[in-house]
Amino acid sequence: MIVMSKIQSTRQNIPAAIDTYLKEILGVNYTGGVVEDFVDINGQAVLVIGIDPGKMEFLLGLSTKEGMK
Repeated sequence: MIVMSKIQSTRQNIPAAIDTYLKEILGVNYTGGVVEDFVDINGQAVLVIGIDPGKMEFLLGLSTKEGMK
């Protein structure tokens, strides 16, 4: 399940309580937050994604090879 804020020029935050609520649903074992937004780089819209590195492998199947984890 994906819970999203309204897409607008200033995105609304999703309350932290949503995490607790989702974990109370039968069958939900794990939740993780992802921040996405488009930025303009040299006239091109580029999608930037932010995610807790500790949850990245579970959510996206990716792991950090260098840098912070």
